[in-house]
Amino acid sequence: MKKIIPESLFDFKFVSAPSISPDGSMTAFIVSFASKEANNYFANIWLMDNATGEYRQLTGGGDGRSFIWTKNNTILFPALRCPLCKKKAEAGEPITQYNELDPKGGEAMKKFSIDETVTGIKEIGDGKYVISYNHDKRFDAIADLKEKGVWVFGAAGEGSVPMYRADLTGPAAIVIGNEGDGMSQLVRKNCDVMVHIPMKGKISSLNASAAASILLYEAVRQRLS
Repeated sequence: MKKIIPESLFDFKFVSAPSISPDGSMTAFIVSFASKEANNYFANIWLMDNATGEYRQLTGGGDGRSFIWTKNNTILFPALRCPLCKKKAEAGEPITQYNELDPKGGEAMKKFSIDETVTGIKEIGDGKYVISYNHDKRFDAIADLKEKGVWVFGAAGEGSVPMYRADLTGPAAIVIGNEGDGMSQLVRKNCDVMVHIPMKGKISSLNASAAASILLYEAVRQRLS
């Protein structure tokens, strides 16, 4: 038996999410694999003929991470394929594109897109779907604050303005990114000013609560001085 080493991970294929077609003739499933070169996981949709047991790969873009069967025995799956959807995603905007694929043959065609990050979809008939998604209300809150004359300061290590030079004496809101992924590009674009906390030594960042405390203290200091 061949000894398993860490590099063996890149030889494995992971099968998940088997789903039988409405007419019972086919089973679709996802095959995932790791890429050392890309330092990422990729996934494609595969199909098995339930009568013969033969199977084949349906998608090849590496982005077939989920799918549903439609009542017409076609497959609906999310993947950014059209240039416009890709451009929106690269700009940090929420976008999900759904494509329809006929297992009998042909290319996947764009079905529809929605300007949200979809987390679930279910067909309810007559070409209608129930869609669930995470709605980020931060943009609504930032827009409301700006309409009321509040300046929005985003805090990030690469912010262009040191906090001591930012004018925090007027109506101000301070946006702190989360400790895992930081602040999204779309939130950054909605901030009026990006500030940073000057750091010395080997410490490059602070946790969210510490950063918020320092910035709030600076705002109070400026208003008292």
